[in-house]
Amino acid sequence: MRLHDLRHSAATLLIEENASLKAIQERLGHSKFEVTADFYAHVTKKVSRDTADKLEKFNPKNFVPNSSPTEKSVEF
Repeated sequence: MRLHDLRHSAATLLIEENASLKAIQERLGHSKFEVTADFYAHVTKKVSRDTADKLEKFNPKNFVPNSSPTEKSVEF
């Protein structure tokens, strides 16, 4: 394994742990954010699954209307 491969792995692991791309950019020493985002930010199955889970809260089937008459509820 090359040192370059370890840099990709480190960036990917940090992304999986929800580190910001800006922080990863600084850690890797990239002068441009685009280098980190385009070449080092790999989407793993875990990241893809976590993203889908975050969107699931907007699924109308999971919406529970607010029973309080004083608060406005969102309708889909």
